[in-house]
Amino acid sequence: MMLLQLGQRQTPTLVVSSADVHEKSAIFRVIREEEVAELVNKLREASSNDECVNLSEMLISTSNNVVCKCALGRKYAGGSYDKVKELARNVMVHLMAFTVRDYFPLLGWIDVLSGKIREFKATFRALDALFDQAVAEHLAVKTESDHSKRKDFVDFNRIPCLPLSSQILTSKHF
Repeated sequence: MMLLQLGQRQTPTLVVSSADVHEKSAIFRVIREEEVAELVNKLREASSNDECVNLSEMLISTSNNVVCKCALGRKYAGGSYDKVKELARNVMVHLMAFTVRDYFPLLGWIDVLSGKIREFKATFRALDALFDQAVAEHLAVKTESDHSKRKDFVDFNRIPCLPLSSQILTSKHF
């Protein structure tokens, strides 16, 4: 991590450089290859048994499995998979939703009255709970079995934090 002084006003700019990008992408590549191999095996098995398959559902499931394994450290199945799938769908809907506040900030109260802000906050709380659960599960597994060498996105994004008193920003920082 480096701190650079750029421009005439000497505004501090934080530049983060990671030397282990290749390692991270290699780990995610293994996960992608595993999931695609599993998809191909399912298709091969269904083909040999002359079964009909919903290819769209299988592709969506495979992409969700890749994202969940990379970001959260594990695949979700059964009821928890349905919950994660519904949460991902809600996030996508909210990201594409029209809000009056985006175009007319003074009329943002309309979004509150229409219930969009309440829906956004509920989805955020559910997403936050999912991330907290993933980190807690991750830490529990790491402490139970430290021999696990496989890293995931949670490992890469766990950065030791400084004490809160040393993180105070003043107007000199901007």
